[in-house]
Amino acid sequence: MARPRLALRLATVLVAVAGVRAAAQPVPPPNPASLPDPAAILLPPVANAEPAPRTRSALPEREPAATMRLDADDAVPVRTADYDRARITSTSYSDADSARRKAADDPFGYLTDGMSRRRSAAIDDDRGLGEKLGERIDELLGRGKKAVDGGGRRFESDRAFANFISPLSNPFYFEDPRSLTEVRAIGLFQGIPKDQGAFRGGNAMFFGGQARLALSERWSVVVNKVGVSLFNPGDGSTLPDKVGLSELWVGPKFVIVRDPEFKTLLSAGATFQIPLGAGGVYQDTGRLSVVPYVTAAQKLMGTAWGTFNGMAAGGYSFSTNRDRSDFFFASAHLDFDVMNKNQFYPLAELNWFGYTTDGQARAFGVEGRDLANIGAANKGANLVTWALGGRYRSKNSFWEFGAAFEGPLFGPRGLFNYRVTVDLIWRY
Repeated sequence: MARPRLALRLATVLVAVAGVRAAAQPVPPPNPASLPDPAAILLPPVANAEPAPRTRSALPEREPAATMRLDADDAVPVRTADYDRARITSTSYSDADSARRKAADDPFGYLTDGMSRRRSAAIDDDRGLGEKLGERIDELLGRGKKAVDGGGRRFESDRAFANFISPLSNPFYFEDPRSLTEVRAIGLFQGIPKDQGAFRGGNAMFFGGQARLALSERWSVVVNKVGVSLFNPGDGSTLPDKVGLSELWVGPKFVIVRDPEFKTLLSAGATFQIPLGAGGVYQDTGRLSVVPYVTAAQKLMGTAWGTFNGMAAGGYSFSTNRDRSDFFFASAHLDFDVMNKNQFYPLAELNWFGYTTDGQARAFGVEGRDLANIGAANKGANLVTWALGGRYRSKNSFWEFGAAFEGPLFGPRGLFNYRVTVDLIWRY
């Protein structure tokens, strides 16, 4: 029993002595070849890096942790058009209030904005000459953008110029430059001066209208005048009261310049005045008159309270025989789009008629301007009139109502003392 206990104590002593010696033994340094490269872990990727020159070192040589090569062929340049587009977008106005604030700061800002957009489009346009020429021919033949892109309905009015309104006074000669599809009812009441020898006062009236059909954004057909005319001479006149059908005026119109960005329009047309009406109201004079004309519209100045728009037209009426009188005419129009709502428009207009030849159909000394080509001796007469009025356009843009009062400014009055004009337009 004593011997096993002695052996157990001896073994315990030996184990304790071995543990103390193991703790006192120094730990050998690790093998450098087995350690990871700190640079491969901590350093970022090296672009276009070349291997480091071989040097004697305690650490093993390594390849770069990541190599990224950029070739010149893979680089994507920034185009000028992208820069221009980003600049224009960053300065654009996203709502009506911002647009009004911009107009207040720069009334003509829309002009410079339009130039920037045009420059950007020109830079970004990679089409060939043949494709551009073909597209231009399509427009001239009446297959405009609507027909090519399918973006509009057939015979629809040009909606890119909704800020414009149609002129009001001198309605049969003062043509709107837009390509429109509409029906326009017109009523005129004109006073005749009492000192006019043949008529001795009285009045003249017209009730009828016009019609327009837009074949494209460029081409349209216009019926300028169709209806009923009335002449009621004053007391003491030997002329009777008469009523009858008016002449028929019809012709084509072509938009030469159409710029929605600058709000610019220039059109030309020709009206054929066919004397198919009643002789008692002077609507059967001669054979035919042809009236070539030009008409234009332009946005003038924008403000926070509204926008000014201008319009002008002019032409010459020449007859195919000597019965009818020939004359020049011109009209000017200025309106104000109240609060830029495209609804309320006060307007002012000027009209001029200047006769160059005498008609030989009737022994009168006066002419009828737009109401009748009487065929009288009136060469050298020049009459200028003014008109003030306004228009209201419905919110859906299908209806327009206008009224104006017109008076003489200077020149021989002839049959004109004053005039009241009202109209109602339905536009498609």
